[in-house]
Amino acid sequence: MYIKKNKVIQLFSLVFITFGLLGCTENDPYTERYEAISADTEKLTLALAWPYVKEDRGTKMTILEGINLAFKEINEKGGVLGRQLELRKFNDGRSINTGLRIAQEITEDKSLFAVIGHLDSYISISTSKTYELSGLITINPGSTDARLTQSGFSHLFRTIPKNDVQGEKLAQHFKQQNFQKVLIYYINNPYGLALANSFEREANRLSIDVVDRRAYYKTSRDHLRNMRDWSKYYDFDAIFIAGSMPEGIEIIKKANLAGMGGKPIYAGAGLDTTAFVEKGGKDVEGTYVVSFFPQNYDRNIKSLDIVDSGVIDFIDAYTSEYNMPPIEATAALGYDAVYLLADAINAVGTLDRDLVSKYIHENQKTNVATGHYSFDEKGDVLNKLMVLNKVVGGKFIFDTKIN
Repeated sequence: MYIKKNKVIQLFSLVFITFGLLGCTENDPYTERYEAISADTEKLTLALAWPYVKEDRGTKMTILEGINLAFKEINEKGGVLGRQLELRKFNDGRSINTGLRIAQEITEDKSLFAVIGHLDSYISISTSKTYELSGLITINPGSTDARLTQSGFSHLFRTIPKNDVQGEKLAQHFKQQNFQKVLIYYINNPYGLALANSFEREANRLSIDVVDRRAYYKTSRDHLRNMRDWSKYYDFDAIFIAGSMPEGIEIIKKANLAGMGGKPIYAGAGLDTTAFVEKGGKDVEGTYVVSFFPQNYDRNIKSLDIVDSGVIDFIDAYTSEYNMPPIEATAALGYDAVYLLADAINAVGTLDRDLVSKYIHENQKTNVATGHYSFDEKGDVLNKLMVLNKVVGGKFIFDTKIN
């Protein structure tokens, strides 16, 4: 009953938003927005649609520090077309219904030029058409579901690799490590399934034997039994966990209790959050986690092969501003999202979203915090920096570059 009711609420919300867009003005939504933002020669406002309350799942709130740092740097240099950047925050609470409601608020505010967000794919997919039809540019640094860009909206850009790419690159790393037999443990939802499937496809192509693969649900309580089965009956070289928070910590804890023989544990980017190391403590020591930024990067170790000077520049600027190095990839991704927009606007010399989006599509962006950016025709980022950070001494330490 709850599921059916929830779907009805979503349907009515989408209908309400669509009719609101069509009926609020005689002009098309983009023309009205363009006229409003062009008329304000003092400021240019961006929206951030994100969850802001930190909890065990990890909301990756350092995106605010990254965005604010970019705003400060850009505004001190004269802003965007002479306008000072301002931020308007919207809290989606990781709720689909709240996400739909704030999407309506964002579309009604004609002073907003672009939206950065959302974190969760189930919200991003549901709101993407709303933003496109309302005349906004969307920069998404949080959602990895391939369906987000399947509609081919020309003003939507995903700045992190989708699940299929993450799985493939991790399988290729396993091959380089000479892992011959691996196990897959994945959460039974679109995120976990896509990540597990892409990893297994590439593993099979590379002649890596997936000796067993098991799914779990968010409420599952049989992790220890599964891990004991694996420890007792299977020969393997490594484990890949395509999971999320907070249960990712519990799974790794059970793997240790089951006596997995010290075999390496790798996890997808769903565990790339400070909550993982803060809540996991000693239980998650030694875990490798996919990320899009090299945490605690030691620039004196030349073999680490991070060649983009923007990574180092961001670490220095962030450390100077906040008296500590960045602790999450999300800070760097938020920083880059602002610069993608600001530099494109200044390059084309106009706030016309078609020209700004065209510039982003056709030009690579280099020397930024997470490596260079280029996009395909659907708005998916190409050849994006991906790394493995390892939990060492209660914090993420950059281990190796996998793309």
